Amino acid sequence: MCFVDLEKAFDCVPRGVLWGVLREYGVLDPLIRAVRSLYDRCQSLVRIAGNKSDLFPVRVGLRQGCPLSPIMFLIFIGRISRRSQGVEGVRFGDLRIGSLLFADDVVLLASSDCDLQLSLDRFAAECNAAGMRISTSKSESMVLNRKRLECTLRVGDEILPQVEEFKYLGVLFTSEGRMEREIDRRIDSMRAKLSIYQSIYVPALTYGHELWVVTDRTRSWAQAPEMSFLRRVAGLSLRDRVRSSVIREELGVDPLLLRVERSQMRWLGHLVRMPPGCLSGEVFRACPTGRRPRGRPKTCWRDYCSGTSQIIEDHVHFEGINSVSLSTVDRVLKRNRLRMKQLYRVPFDRDSDRVKEQRFQYVQRVFQLDAMERPHEYIYMDEAGCNLTKRRRRGRNVIGHRAIVGVPGQCHIINHGGVHHHANLGPCNTHQLLIFLNHMRDALLGQQDEHPIYVVVWDNSPPGSRVVQYEPRFYQSLPSTVLPFLNPIEELFSSWRWKVYERQPYTRVNLLQAMELACGVEARQAWIWHARVFFPHCLARQNVACDVDEVLWPDPVRRHDAVAE
Repeated sequence: MCFVDLEKAFDCVPRGVLWGVLREYGVLDPLIRAVRSLYDRCQSLVRIAGNKSDLFPVRVGLRQGCPLSPIMFLIFIGRISRRSQGVEGVRFGDLRIGSLLFADDVVLLASSDCDLQLSLDRFAAECNAAGMRISTSKSESMVLNRKRLECTLRVGDEILPQVEEFKYLGVLFTSEGRMEREIDRRIDSMRAKLSIYQSIYVPALTYGHELWVVTDRTRSWAQAPEMSFLRRVAGLSLRDRVRSSVIREELGVDPLLLRVERSQMRWLGHLVRMPPGCLSGEVFRACPTGRRPRGRPKTCWRDYCSGTSQIIEDHVHFEGINSVSLSTVDRVLKRNRLRMKQLYRVPFDRDSDRVKEQRFQYVQRVFQLDAMERPHEYIYMDEAGCNLTKRRRRGRNVIGHRAIVGVPGQCHIINHGGVHHHANLGPCNTHQLLIFLNHMRDALLGQQDEHPIYVVVWDNSPPGSRVVQYEPRFYQSLPSTVLPFLNPIEELFSSWRWKVYERQPYTRVNLLQAMELACGVEARQAWIWHARVFFPHCLARQNVACDVDEVLWPDPVRRHDAVAE
């Protein structure tokens, strides 16, 4: 194929030839005279550095910006293409295509280099006869073949360069016919547009947003230009009827107002921690004197942050969650339109083929361990126990969202169906996780001379799991995060949260004591048996309905009966 570029296509169309082409197509003389009247006495001038030249007549070319000019150019270039035909093009079924025309972008197609040279010679001759010229510096040739073949094309005495790729109508074509380069180019273009969004658009729109008071009206005003920009980046419009959430998910961009709220919460934390004497902190803590005028008062910034103002006022009580009434936690969450149970809800993809295969492989490993002659003990570790002791101040500083929590880590060890509860092995948090694992290893390996194989099961792999990774008497097992019902400890913690938060919302109780009440030894042993109920379904690769964090939480009586059987 040959990509032909015409020199100054619109500016070099001879008007006398154009009127003759219109007569060939059967355009009546009165209409031609009306069109010619638009071009009669057409004049232009040149302006350089504010200085204007004298007017001079323009007798060649089409009018720029005129709606009729593209139509007349298509008629003109179509006559040239029709007269240059005669060489068989590329066969597509019962159709043969020798050229592709889109405005001034011309592509000549042929099945061999000889036919392509002949087609190019005829097209160049017709262009010269019509007063047009081919730009040899911008015209290129390309061979579509898996092997590299040379194709030497000439326009007069000049040779057209042969390329391996060419961008035609916004699409990158390669000689091998692959689309990987085009996809990479689109991705790079998308990244460049998103970088402009991140570095220019967002800072310009959200400058000083820490002090905004966002109402419903201003929320819609801020979202409208944001989504308009993101739709242009994605190449969509409102007529495509694509949801804003879908566009953000495809582009990997968080909502702009979410960033605003995060920054406001971060600035709010700075204000609370500012020492006395700091100007910003004093202004924040100051109470203005006087009375407000009649009518509805304007929302101040402190009232706007009412979702966290209760936490600020009671920050002394919220230093440890063990000393805070759960009714207060429930009240704070309701103000933020959150339910306690929603904080731990995870969207599991339970019935895909990949997850079914993971369940099958996990159950097979469990059966292989049970068939070993050497005794073994399961050590179930729940990552939520580690996270509950972190002191985070990220996002909304809402109690119950793992913001300020201090609960010692717990470990449940199961040996052939029996439960050993080690609650005092040490604190399991970010700073002392390694100490906790060392205490656990010393407590297990120091009890007897002959040790069984300890199978450590993590719901996720924290960094501290490497402590027992190289210990020969420990065996790592990591069930997938989409298989929570196969991990009894995951079920135990879920039932504990459900019972504490849903059954005792108005009681002041230590969370460790509440967990002991909700997850006693019998309950833990029942959950172990409850997890094995799913094994036949996993081996058969059947769909499984998980009851983690759901209303279908089995009652203790039914679980104890299952253990008794």
